[in-house]
Amino acid sequence: MGFIASLKRLLSVAILMLAGMCTALVLVNLIPNDRIMSHLRSSMSATNYQPSQLGFGKVDFWGECSAASMGVGTKADELPLVARSFLSPTIGNCERFQNYLGGNTSVGHNYWRYWHGYQIFSRPILYVANLNQVHYVLVLLFVFSAAFFAIQVARFSRACSWSFVIALFCAPVAAQITMLPHFMVWVLAFSIGGWLLRPASRARAEELDGEYLWFLVLGMLCCFFDLFTVPLITLTVPLLGLYWKGECDSGSRKLTLRSMLILSTLWLAGYSICWATKWLIAGAILGKGAATEISNVIQHRIGVGSGPLGDEGQEFSVSAAASILDNARQCWPGLLAISGLTIARIRPITAAVRSNMRRSSSTLAMPLMLFLMPLVWLAIVKQHSMWHAWFVARIYFSSFAMLIAFILAPQSRSGIQA
Repeated sequence: MGFIASLKRLLSVAILMLAGMCTALVLVNLIPNDRIMSHLRSSMSATNYQPSQLGFGKVDFWGECSAASMGVGTKADELPLVARSFLSPTIGNCERFQNYLGGNTSVGHNYWRYWHGYQIFSRPILYVANLNQVHYVLVLLFVFSAAFFAIQVARFSRACSWSFVIALFCAPVAAQITMLPHFMVWVLAFSIGGWLLRPASRARAEELDGEYLWFLVLGMLCCFFDLFTVPLITLTVPLLGLYWKGECDSGSRKLTLRSMLILSTLWLAGYSICWATKWLIAGAILGKGAATEISNVIQHRIGVGSGPLGDEGQEFSVSAAASILDNARQCWPGLLAISGLTIARIRPITAAVRSNMRRSSSTLAMPLMLFLMPLVWLAIVKQHSMWHAWFVARIYFSSFAMLIAFILAPQSRSGIQA
């Protein structure tokens, strides 16, 4: 397929997806709020943060309360259907929700910065079940998608499959997977990442357009469902799977630096197009431009400038190194485990590195880039990462998986083996 034809295909898919997203949000906001509110009243957390029972910091009930009360409350009732769908009115965090139940019906705000696409699951489920039952559904989705990815990887490398599983326990993943705003990036990364690893015919193995399309779709779906938790996971996990497959499966095409850059660019394009579209729609409904708001949010997330958008008034200067180290500190059990593995296998690791360096230093370039991608993200989005280090730290998952694969099986020409 030629470049122009491929570009037309990508644009067509992007337009159709945006239309589908808009339609889906309007449809789920047709669901009556009375039963949803009844289920929330019986199961919503009374506190914004609670200690994790899994030993990894705190659990984000603040985000869940805001997500679960999306589209309900006085703010929502005052808006017509279309405006309610795109301005994303919510009662707010857990304390505000309790205030609302106590009679303060003025609480709430329009959280239009994100799509809040998780509503297409949460609102129908909350119509028939409470939040505690929703948590069981989310855990099952997470487990099934992770198992699907691990099984697909095991087809060509058991070592890499085990590295993936071990990394799940090295990064503080489990503490947040029951939370509505958090779980979807993982389900997307594992399910679509696993789909890309399915057995391919020779014709499809030589065709890049399918992979290009999926990474555009991944970027858009991540933006639609996520609240800027760890969006990079939906890029790094599929890339990691494609790299492992290319190195361990002789019948598969290798992931080259050029391909990785193209796929990453398409993911970023999909994410950016989707996010800008939501802001443009909300800005049109509110009768104001989105450019200033976009600029303020970007400045706050990367830690330059100041303005009205600090998270609960938090505005402070953050260095890239502080962001990387503070997030790493959240993963100290995983870092200890990986350090122990490294010490135990230091001789084969050293021999493999020397062997690869003698042949070509470029042999280690691809795994090194995949390992460093989360660190680059933390360095760029440093202020956001420091504010939310207790859940952003999960971004190290893909770095851990890459490193563990190298530690467990470093003998092949690529640094890993089947």
